[in-house]
Amino acid sequence: MRRKPVIRQPEITSGNEKVGSMQFMRDSSGNFVLKEMEKQEQSDRQNCAVSGQRTGAGYAVSLYVSDSLGRWIHGVAYSLWMRPSESGESQLWGHDFEPGNHYHIGPNGWEEETGRKGVLEITGLPKGSYILKEVRNPSGFVPDDSSYPFDLGISGNREFEIRKKSTILRIQMRAPSGSAVRGAVMKATGAFSDGNNVHTWVMTGGEYTLEGKLKTECTYLLSEISPPLGYELLRDPIQIRLDRKGKVSASSGKNNGNNTIIISCRRSRRGGG
Repeated sequence: MRRKPVIRQPEITSGNEKVGSMQFMRDSSGNFVLKEMEKQEQSDRQNCAVSGQRTGAGYAVSLYVSDSLGRWIHGVAYSLWMRPSESGESQLWGHDFEPGNHYHIGPNGWEEETGRKGVLEITGLPKGSYILKEVRNPSGFVPDDSSYPFDLGISGNREFEIRKKSTILRIQMRAPSGSAVRGAVMKATGAFSDGNNVHTWVMTGGEYTLEGKLKTECTYLLSEISPPLGYELLRDPIQIRLDRKGKVSASSGKNNGNNTIIISCRRSRRGGG
């Protein structure tokens, strides 16, 4: 059963309801239609799968949000906008929509219930042109500044998928000869917060990847807890910065431009491999 509506509109008593510059009307079947959009020609502006079926009173859009491996994501949210005219776009109902929930617009307003994991479902929408925009980005992912336009009407319902990009930092440790150095114990901590440990790992191979561990627009300190056998401990932590796009910059070490920091290791006086 659906829970009590969490977002309410004024009760429809006359058969019409105006929201901002948009005029909703009830047709003879009790379905919502948008007066301003009734005569607008619908077109496929988004390359996505179309089911071609109506869902109850109105139309539906389904959005699956996943990571690069196709796993569903928790903590992301979207706003829904309508493009009523060439003059611009208007945010629809001012509510954030989260994957994993099903939202339905009925005569008394929005109803919300738990839905399928990773799937954002919005039903009961009148025909028209819409845009989905990300308004909340979960930790460990790059913010999505894209807009996702779609049409509801002649084309039927819309179903599409968004795959979010994880933050990535790759660490390599090299001997003076250029060979890989293994065995170092490393950690990444927040640079300007309380210094909590973000992640600790052992360099068991030639490269270690921190995927989805760091936030964008944040600064971290990369430190060596224990050096490899035969090598000196890093003298100073390396300051790592991720910008909004997830691009990595570092205070030291070689950055190859692929979010990879290459750390040069110095042999101890006792020698090394």
